[in-house]
Amino acid sequence: MDLWSHRRPVLASGITILAVTLAAAGSVVIEVWTENHEWVRLLISIVSAVLLVILLLTQARVTKERGTLYYVRLIGGWMPDLYADMESEFGNTYGDEKVVAEHIIAQPRQGVWDLSDQVASVTHKLQLLMAQDDTRTSFTIAPNMLYAVALAVGYRMHAPKDTRLIEFGGDGEQAITWRMAKGGGEELPDTKVVSIGPQLPADGDPDVRSVLLSVYLTPNSHSFAPRGLTTDRCHVVGILDEHGRPVSVTLHQPGAPATGAKTAPDFESATRAVIAAITQTLTSYPRATVYLAARLPKTVAIAVGHGLGGPGRANGTPIIPPAARRPWSRLVPLLLNQESSNDPAEPSPCFLVARVDPAQPEVAELSALAIRDGLFIHPPDGEHTHAAT
Repeated sequence: MDLWSHRRPVLASGITILAVTLAAAGSVVIEVWTENHEWVRLLISIVSAVLLVILLLTQARVTKERGTLYYVRLIGGWMPDLYADMESEFGNTYGDEKVVAEHIIAQPRQGVWDLSDQVASVTHKLQLLMAQDDTRTSFTIAPNMLYAVALAVGYRMHAPKDTRLIEFGGDGEQAITWRMAKGGGEELPDTKVVSIGPQLPADGDPDVRSVLLSVYLTPNSHSFAPRGLTTDRCHVVGILDEHGRPVSVTLHQPGAPATGAKTAPDFESATRAVIAAITQTLTSYPRATVYLAARLPKTVAIAVGHGLGGPGRANGTPIIPPAARRPWSRLVPLLLNQESSNDPAEPSPCFLVARVDPAQPEVAELSALAIRDGLFIHPPDGEHTHAAT
């Protein structure tokens, strides 16, 4: 048996055995010392009982709060492993640590990056570890994944009640811990903070065949448009100025003061807003392919995916509209092709279509959709694929 992987129950058993041994030996000593003083024995018994209750309550609280940290990584082999730099900081904070770490091995084909098999593998490993853990403790997930991967993992994941998330800080910022948002988010929580522009049609428009939904919820508010992509409708989600352009934001955990930005939603509000925007877009355009290009924190991405999955809405929130009940049948995430020769002089970067869920169309169909809508892609052979007119 690997004692290190089971160190918590081993330590608990050791403490229990030691406590029983000391109690037995101590009772004999006390009995000898207090042979003619019954009231002293009674007093010692009462004090011991009180201390025992306090220790048991303290142990239960520590066990619950410290819990287990789950680090989930699925990135390219050349991308930074954020946890490696912060492991010393978190190593003593939690009662246990479990890691699910893989590097992306799939290569893009026909402009499509099919990551669905590895997403399924990572999700299965995470669920297996969580199922074997003590449900009396807390569960904290620290994701280091591409946003589209985090969406898919969150969508398929069962999260225990009050699951917490850690957003690793960048550029010297402190990591932020927050509880996964409950409920769906069929309405934007506060249009003065997080809004969508232009407004979606109140009645569904079945004639629209393609939509680009761009999400900006990071300090980088620089607008991006996938090179060559031409859609019937374009919508932007984020903190927008009077001209509908995204502004730089700083997200913070609920209850903490907002600093460093014109307006700053907390992670929970941001999650609800993105869930609402995706749900509303799928509903407003019931036959359209919805391309999603997003800049948002990794923890928000995994929480959004969980909210889209349905279980996160099982607390009295409105029923998911029919057109949004199978989001992956029409939702197409786009990922910046960071390994292509993106020319800084070009106004629009090159994107890849991400296939992260088996419910999405197959690679050939996704590629055909992208070509139909003019998305500029680089095939693996290096030849340029030109959009069909």
